[in-house]
Amino acid sequence: MMCRIIKMIRLLLITITLVCAVVGCKNYKTVQSAVKMNYNIKNNIQELFEKEDIDGLYYLFSIRNKEDPYLLYRLRILMNYWNSLNLDSSHSKRRDESKSKSFEDGEFSFFEDGFVLDDYYDINGNRYRVSFDIYTIDKNNTNQEGVNDISICYVNTAIFSTSIYEKECTYVDTIDNYTERVTSVINGLSELRNKDKYIYSDDSNRVLIVRQFLQEKANEDYTKYGYSIINTDSIEDTEIYDGYNFYPGVLFYFADGSRFFVFVHNNP
Repeated sequence: MMCRIIKMIRLLLITITLVCAVVGCKNYKTVQSAVKMNYNIKNNIQELFEKEDIDGLYYLFSIRNKEDPYLLYRLRILMNYWNSLNLDSSHSKRRDESKSKSFEDGEFSFFEDGFVLDDYYDINGNRYRVSFDIYTIDKNNTNQEGVNDISICYVNTAIFSTSIYEKECTYVDTIDNYTERVTSVINGLSELRNKDKYIYSDDSNRVLIVRQFLQEKANEDYTKYGYSIINTDSIEDTEIYDGYNFYPGVLFYFADGSRFFVFVHNNP
């Protein structure tokens, strides 16, 4: 018994030595405090999201992200869309994610982290989650510190998020009535997916129905504003994988570079 205790003590000492070698014993509290700080930030973000405090969430985004003139609008649209899904949250839970980290002299020089609020289900049993990406420390670029992205996801595919893809931006200066026009497209897609013609079609026909709807919406925009809120060149058929099956969908981008994904499969 005594020999076993001695061996355990030796193993513990070796472990402590290795930890000190990696992070530096003198800076252990610094590393520990960084992890704790990160945990508190995630708690704060979750609380703000659940309270639907859009301004509070916007404040926590990085300076670099807040240079985007449409970020606050997209955040409002994202929250409205999340609520419109009318999801069952009785089985929901939070999962913290560990992402990229870098050390310099035993301290964090870069700390990217995140979490998801997972296991929300619609009336057809489709699973949704909302994902948060955060840079809590970036000593080489402090303008990036803060929330980086919030995305509504179906399985492993982002449907709509606060981030953009610059290469998909089609506007020149400003987008007229941005929130109203984007919301109109998203609401229209939601209504479309509840119509009998859509529900009683197979997946391939649903793709055609969605593409036709988007083209019609784009034509309406062209008539009213002279340009479309939908980047029609970006409309493409794609697939998502739920861990068991591949399902078809339609991906497209709005004029500011934000993406929207329509999965066409409905569970029976």
